[in-house]
Amino acid sequence: RKQFGARLREVRLAQGLTQEELAEIASVSLNFLNLIERGQRGPSFDSLERLARALKRPVAELFLPPQKKSRK
Repeated sequence: RKQFGARLREVRLAQGLTQEELAEIASVSLNFLNLIERGQRGPSFDSLERLARALKRPVAELFLPPQKKSRK
């Protein structure tokens, strides 16, 4: 769950979306999205599809590991 939440957050931020914006576009509650991103809840199949569609990404891409941030 934590890895999925981190990846979801990463994709959302890369698109310049706030949690509020993504929640609205995907028709999920802000609280639910927050719990997913913190790894405290897993999405249902339905909400997973809605999140992927809202992010214009294939569902499988949301299961990739989060990118490691390079340190300078």
